[in-house]
Amino acid sequence: MAVTADLHFGHNPRGDAATQLLHDHLAQEPADLLLLGGDIGTAQHFGECLQLFSDLPGRKALVPGNHDIWVDDPDNRGDSQRVYENYLPAIAEAFGVHYLDHGSLLLPEHRLAVAGTMNWYDYSWSVEQLKERLPDWEERLRTKRFSRGRHNDARFVRWPYDDVSFTAHAVAAFAAHLETALEAADHVLVMTHHPAFRGLNYPRPEVTDDGLLWKPSRATWRWKKC
Repeated sequence: MAVTADLHFGHNPRGDAATQLLHDHLAQEPADLLLLGGDIGTAQHFGECLQLFSDLPGRKALVPGNHDIWVDDPDNRGDSQRVYENYLPAIAEAFGVHYLDHGSLLLPEHRLAVAGTMNWYDYSWSVEQLKERLPDWEERLRTKRFSRGRHNDARFVRWPYDDVSFTAHAVAAFAAHLETALEAADHVLVMTHHPAFRGLNYPRPEVTDDGLLWKPSRATWRWKKC
């Protein structure tokens, strides 16, 4: 099995060269299963990256990342939802890659399943501290405004959700997919783009207001069964 993430294909020549090296390595030493953990490539680069890996043997599956659903069209604010629900799954299917946000990948010959989700962030890890520090904390979260500038998700993710409601939507969908996986397999491998619980969010000091606004408050995992 091979697992990678954050290739951001098509955005940096050095990164693209590294992705090509990964492809060449897997061509020489094929993996039974290739998992792509999001931020694969914005817009047309998403398909270009999947096409690069399409000649490799073995099963392939992915979850998208927040960069994969960016749209640069201020007149079409619902586009990120259509990208997430329709465009990316169609591209994945065209290149033989399982889109985990639409359902788990079942590998009955191994009694194994792979469940996954892009997941999202609802600030639940830091909101109490934000309330204590910043009088305008709600506006900062709504606009993703740092002390200087804004996070690009505020500019390029355009859909009818706020962060809290989409996190709930993503977690509920994943819970159903995981139920199916647990019923069908002895072992389930889970992959998310945004960290699902604190232990996956590598240690970093929570000393700045901007750190509380973004880095330690990525996503919350509400489903407790497993």
